[in-house]
Amino acid sequence: MSAPVQNTVSEELGSMNMQKHPVDEDWKEADEDELDTFITGEKQIIPAIVSGIHSDDRHTRLIATIKIRRLLQNRPGHVGIQSIINSGLVSTVVEMLSSEDSKFRAEAVWIVSNIASGTTGQKATVADAGAIPKLVAMSLTDAGDAQEQALRALGYIGWDSARCRDLVVKAGGVKLALDVLDGPENYTEKVQVAASWVLTPYLTARPGAQFALQVTGQMIPILTKFICEPSVISWDTPGYAVKALAQICTNEEAAELTIKTGILPRLVELCTKGDNDLRCDAVRCIGQFTAGTEASTDAAVAAGLLDALKACIGHHSVMIRENACWAASNVAAGSLSQVNALLNDGLLLILVAIVKDKDEVEKPRNEATRALANLVDKALVHPELVEPLIEGGCIEAFSDAIVAEYFYTQRLAVQSLQKLLGIVSAFQNRALELFKVADGIPRLRAVRYEHSGDPEIMRTAHEILKDHYPDFVKRARVREGVKPPFNTPKDYEKKLRNTASWVLSYYLTPRPGDELEPEETSQVIPVLAKFLRGTEEIGWATIKYVVKALDQICATEAAAELAIKTGVLPRRLIKWKIGLLATFVMNQSSFEGITAVK
Repeated sequence: MSAPVQNTVSEELGSMNMQKHPVDEDWKEADEDELDTFITGEKQIIPAIVSGIHSDDRHTRLIATIKIRRLLQNRPGHVGIQSIINSGLVSTVVEMLSSEDSKFRAEAVWIVSNIASGTTGQKATVADAGAIPKLVAMSLTDAGDAQEQALRALGYIGWDSARCRDLVVKAGGVKLALDVLDGPENYTEKVQVAASWVLTPYLTARPGAQFALQVTGQMIPILTKFICEPSVISWDTPGYAVKALAQICTNEEAAELTIKTGILPRLVELCTKGDNDLRCDAVRCIGQFTAGTEASTDAAVAAGLLDALKACIGHHSVMIRENACWAASNVAAGSLSQVNALLNDGLLLILVAIVKDKDEVEKPRNEATRALANLVDKALVHPELVEPLIEGGCIEAFSDAIVAEYFYTQRLAVQSLQKLLGIVSAFQNRALELFKVADGIPRLRAVRYEHSGDPEIMRTAHEILKDHYPDFVKRARVREGVKPPFNTPKDYEKKLRNTASWVLSYYLTPRPGDELEPEETSQVIPVLAKFLRGTEEIGWATIKYVVKALDQICATEAAAELAIKTGVLPRRLIKWKIGLLATFVMNQSSFEGITAVK
């Protein structure tokens, strides 16, 4: 049989794969087509099954219960779950959890676990029906698959809300899970995994969660003991426990308690062994210590973190690379001794390679850029770091990152360049030359004069050029063959049209000795005029920039005459910018062209 459908479990934690239910000897497997007949057009369970589940005859009641379980296993979760809720069967199934008949308990816990894996409202339906204390009791008395499913259901319910989490805690569900992990030799591996799953909803810091540190304080020694015990390094056994520990350690007090258990060397080991999921969670977990206090970062470094990060940054998994670069950026933001340890361990060259790799995906590249940016910030206070950063390739890396697709990577690169190039030292001239050789100047000019997004990036790029490369500050001119960035209003979304018109207005600002050539104006003016003559609704921001562009370009007599010939004056410009007329009046030969405009 196929596994039950899991619908709304947090993606961060991953889905819990339920096991196939053993075939009951009292049940003949239904055909797939028959399952479609179990739900009515009104999204309810058919009356025959509803009456069967309430029957006094054991066999009839068991067959009806099995049908409902099979429906949930083999049909889309929301449809199957909601049909059971709509038919008012939840409380009936929950009552079966306390049945003296083990077959009914086994079927009922599968059904309850599936319903609890549904939406927020569906989880709450199970909790409101009184399932929580029954699931806890069943976990204590039953074994095997039934015990596993009861624990899974408690985990699903815990993810619903703070109210449900409190109910599970008060019913003893968390203590139950901790007992399993504290004595794993008494339980199957599946039950151990399910117990770890129960704990995960409680470990992310939430406002008003008063029980958090008290509860997690009990969890830490048991989780760390459990993580250290398995001899087989795979995600299934310690995976949820490592994920749970990572969430616990977002709290600094909890992180301190965790360090005292001596778990860090084991986490470092898991960063480089086992399957990708486990390695990813282990890197994220130990990375939490680098995001905390200086002492916690020192403890992670002393446990061998930096060597593990070198292996992880070069891993083929995107998530592992991202988490490793994130942890490295935290170390780079730490104390001088931590920064020196990072540099001495050779991590700088690895981070530079990630930033320079144009094929690297955006998040690892951004985290690596952030790590280099943190090192530059440290060099502002400790000038002795300037030489290793420059010689280590930071200048070239930032030059490549200027033109990265990810906006935040661009901003980090430009801001860090301004800081690094501005540090007065014996290496400043070398840094400036390295940037020039690395094609940094044309890239700065590109974001200064052509970037269509963040004004902060443009301002910083301009300041770098002005302060260090004044000969390259002059604006690039619109060359022959460069088409204007829009054609007609209907071709582009409003925001893009606004940006396109802004780009043109930037190019067309007249400066002494830098006027546009006639062929350039003849290329741009008809497009601007056509845009303004459009019948579609045009946003004010777009109009403002288009009119500004015309205002600037028509400062020359030839351009003004060409604009008048387009016929745009009577239609649009007087309505939106009377002041533009002054530009035309200043050109005497254009005066006659506007006198007919009312």
